[in-house]
Order: sequence, then structure tokens, then C-alpha cells
Amino acid sequence: MTSKSPIEIFNKEKLIYLSPDAETALSSVDCGKVYVIGGLVDETVCKKLTLDAATERGICTRRLPIQEFMRKSGRHKNYSTVFAINQVFDILLNYFATRDWTDALSAAVPPRKGYVFKDDVITS
Repeated sequence: MTSKSPIEIFNKEKLIYLSPDAETALSSVDCGKVYVIGGLVDETVCKKLTLDAATERGICTRRLPIQEFMRKSGRHKNYSTVFAINQVFDILLNYFATRDWTDALSAAVPPRKGYVFKDDVITS
């Protein structure tokens, strides 16, 4: 652990800030990149906080591919793509192990988030 910012430790070209507000979905996990999982919950603190901080510094941003593989179930009032740090870590770890977003998301997206897999995505 360190009090230093990731940009102080790593070359910014290797950094990818994960933000639920990023426009581009993460397509894969690359061993040569450093993924920054935020410690702030953007939806309750300040919308787009991590996205804006990364963008100002010229750092690549990505979001988890929730929208590409999942849809809102229609049973919840509030849907959120904001996850706890351990949930994001588990999704990334599962994806890295399986190279399959369906497996990774099904193992770590909690049902209370209100998302289900799209009809055209086959889950095992």
C-alpha cells in the first residue's frame, strides 16, 4: 500500500481507470496494463468523479461491459453499474481466468443490482 497516486508510480500509458461513467467498455484484460479500481462511489459522492479525474490527466478510461451482456430485469426501481471494489476485482479476476465476460459477470454481479443476461447471451 502507498499514499502515492497510480500516476506517480506507473507510466500513464499503462494505466486504465475503471469508471462506470466511461463511454467505452473494457473488452479484455491485458497483463501489460494497470487497472485502477476507484475507492470512491461516484453515484453517491459526485457523478463522474473518477472519469473526470482520469480524463483531465489524459488517462484511458473503461467501464465494465455490463450493457453489452446484461439488461435491466424490469423488477427493480434503481439499477446501478457501480460496484464495490471487491466485486470489480472479482469480475476482472474471473474474466482473466476464463476469458469469458458472461462467466465473469455471472459470478460477480449481485442479483440486487437488477440485471439479467440479455436473451441473446447464453449463460452456462
